[in-house]
Amino acid sequence: MIEIIVLGSGSKGNCTYYQTPAHTFMVDCGFSTRDIRSRLAQHQKELPTLDAIFITHEHSDHVVGLPSIYKFYKPKLFITAKTYQGLAPYIKQAIPLECLMVYEDQVALDDTLITTFHVSHDANEPVGFIIEHGTKRIVHTADTGYVPRSLFDMLRGADGYVFESNYDPELLLDTDRPFTLKQRIIGNTGHLSNEQSALVLRELITEKTQFVVFVHLSQEANTEKHAIQTHDQFLQGTVIKRIYSRQDEPTEVITL
Repeated sequence: MIEIIVLGSGSKGNCTYYQTPAHTFMVDCGFSTRDIRSRLAQHQKELPTLDAIFITHEHSDHVVGLPSIYKFYKPKLFITAKTYQGLAPYIKQAIPLECLMVYEDQVALDDTLITTFHVSHDANEPVGFIIEHGTKRIVHTADTGYVPRSLFDMLRGADGYVFESNYDPELLLDTDRPFTLKQRIIGNTGHLSNEQSALVLRELITEKTQFVVFVHLSQEANTEKHAIQTHDQFLQGTVIKRIYSRQDEPTEVITL
């Protein structure tokens, strides 16, 4: 059994909690320990131990909580070399060297295997993760501008997806953001729109797939209503549970 909670997702912080019978680990750490505990408490869960953190990339909304978490826990930090290089000095200083695990491809936590794949985002070495526990398989991708077809075979047919659906194009263009920022978001090293996310997932979802958690919905350039309308249009005929993460509160507990 594996439990998943997206504790919060957006430009102000990202963190996803995973628990198996043997291990507790997180993907990204964009919240303080206090926030993480508070969000888990909404599901009557505590955090007595934390075995590992896996980092997708070095942007602050994915790593700013690391100094706080290392005051209370000493999890192994799994991070690629280039992503580690991109961390702010104060974050590097907070991580004990004995906890630092620089790796490239795969990590095994007993019966849970975490495999990385490279994504397209304007960071040093951004990655997504395939998390396999027993017979269950979850694809976790946070920030990416596009998903190449060369990855489809690797990502197809998972039991669940934690998948970006960042913006609605019209809402994005109507924001007061600088045009250069809008170009960055729309570009191949930016983020996935609702439509792009749905079109990719339509290729990946199979009869085995049970759920998708949509993450990193922009608070300025997206709404849950816009995302649902677009996903309804492009994911017709797929019988899956759809969950929409929010910035300020955790999702429900998802159990596989």
